[in-house]
Amino acid sequence: GCFLLLVASVLSGCWPMPNRISVSPDGLIALTMPDETDGLYRGLPVSGHIWLINPATGRTQFVFTEGENLSWAMFSPDGQELLYVEGPSMELSQLLAETLSYRWRLMLFNRQNSVQTELVSGDRGFIWAPTFSPDGRKIAYYRSDGENHLGLYVFDRNTQEERLLKLVQ
Repeated sequence: GCFLLLVASVLSGCWPMPNRISVSPDGLIALTMPDETDGLYRGLPVSGHIWLINPATGRTQFVFTEGENLSWAMFSPDGQELLYVEGPSMELSQLLAETLSYRWRLMLFNRQNSVQTELVSGDRGFIWAPTFSPDGRKIAYYRSDGENHLGLYVFDRNTQEERLLKLVQ
């Protein structure tokens, strides 16, 4: 059913547009897209960039291309930081074999001084759907260990510690 629809979408080049769209308090839009200029994924993204777009003009203000495959871009609650995941490109065979395991990093980009900070990294599994708490002090996300275990984690920015809240798979 759904899995076959997903595979058909991937193979036909109709993969969904960006994997996340985030809007800052000042109205700037961030989205993660492949580097193709038409903005469409062709199968799985070979490389992802973060685009910052001014909604008043529709112009791209900044394209963040540091890293091989950038995804899950999200503004902090105050809009001054951009959270994202950096990882290598994915191959269709990895998706079909459910062996998504690669070196990844959870990164933070400061819009004021353009400094990038690595918050958490791993050499196996993957990280998915990071989200700020309303006060911006904690970041929740799913993380796989590369061994078919998926957990819900929280990263505390004050203590710089990661904590497993619950295994979900």
